[in-house]
Amino acid sequence: MRQEKYRTPSILTFAQIYFNPEGRNEAERDARGALEEIRRTDPEVAELDRWGDRLMLESVYTNETEESIARAFGEGFTTALGKLPVGSWQGPIESAYGLHVVRIIARTDSGIPDWTEVRGQVVTDLEYEARNAAKEQMFQEIAQQYRIVFDDDVRALMESDSK
Repeated sequence: MRQEKYRTPSILTFAQIYFNPEGRNEAERDARGALEEIRRTDPEVAELDRWGDRLMLESVYTNETEESIARAFGEGFTTALGKLPVGSWQGPIESAYGLHVVRIIARTDSGIPDWTEVRGQVVTDLEYEARNAAKEQMFQEIAQQYRIVFDDDVRALMESDSK
């Protein structure tokens, strides 16, 4: 359906705290303990660095698509984030790196925008499609007036390219 072409992706803003299973004997237990403490104290974003382990990841990701999150953390992590409620700390959630305690700060679900929001893009796309259709029709009409003949060398080249 043409509307799907204009679907906006889900957008997430979330905070995360990383726990390295290779650097800790009990990473899952430590993550669960931190989760309990974080739920009790509700720390500010600036305080998140004191929890968990260091990794080349941000503590907060703002307005990220599922695609960008999957590239950074992996599909499983992204799928798990999609199921979490907004506003509360959850976890541990497994990623390609290890374990995370996560808080979804904001979520905008995927959706098809009202047509008035994408009117300009729709018009541009329709004009582009009409130009391409007109060109294709013109090429077909011109091609019908000609007979294309290949010599053996060209035929052999074309056959080798198609393999």
